[in-house]
Amino acid sequence: MFAYIDGWYNTHRIQKELGYLSPDEYETVWHTRQHNRTEPPIATPAPAGSR
Repeated sequence: MFAYIDGWYNTHRIQKELGYLSPDEYETVWHTRQHNRTEPPIATPAPAGSR
């Protein structure tokens, strides 16, 4: 099963949804940004009062 997924899923083809990066490049950039964070993440408060 791994061979099928590995053969079908192209990790080098660029993807529009990933900012024209390959999945491998996108993941590397994401991990680098997570590791180099200097600010805590911003918490968005939930909307209050409306139903």
